[in-house]
Amino acid sequence: MRLHIGCADKRLPSPWVNADAQSGGGADRVLNLADLWPLDAASCSWVYTSHTLEHIEFDSIPKTLAGLHRVLRPGGKLTIATIDIVGIYENRYKKMWAPSWNAAIYGDTWGLDRPFASHKSIFDEKVLTDLLLAAGFHDVHPWMLVEYPEIAGLIDCASRDRDVSLLLEALA
Repeated sequence: MRLHIGCADKRLPSPWVNADAQSGGGADRVLNLADLWPLDAASCSWVYTSHTLEHIEFDSIPKTLAGLHRVLRPGGKLTIATIDIVGIYENRYKKMWAPSWNAAIYGDTWGLDRPFASHKSIFDEKVLTDLLLAAGFHDVHPWMLVEYPEIAGLIDCASRDRDVSLLLEALA
């Protein structure tokens, strides 16, 4: 299975299974990135997640990455886009007014009706690489949208907010 987790209303075409923690939107199934136990071990060949990891408390990130490693078959691919503190500093903080960089760091904090919208973690390449390696992943490396036209075509946060996105990929 190819799993697109945290899809909201952005669907990848078949053979992808589009999943989100909230029902509705483009999800084929409700599945929380922080709790992948409903999935069998080694059931995925590829997992793509864009701007979801930052919505999990930092202390829970190792468990979340271990869950991703568990559901990927050996050699399976994890493709991540997430918040990049260096990108926020270089492309928003130094160049733009405060609401732009503040929103990039904290996410949507305007209401309690969207509990998944606020950011709880932030990364740079070294921190996320170290977390992935500690979870059992290997061959951690940056990826580019041009490598995956179907992902680039989503126009999700990985492409729309490229200036503040950290794009890393790893193998299980």
